[in-house]
Amino acid sequence: TTTKMEIRFPNTSSTVGIMIYSGQQCACAGMT
Repeated sequence: TTTKMEIRFPNTSSTVGIMIYSGQQCACAGMT
């Protein structure tokens, strides 16, 4: 998960990246 986050958010800070990544995870779970 951390690796994907780093690749997906290379220019964002760890905190912001985690927040965005977590938000997308929730969105995907909600849609599913």
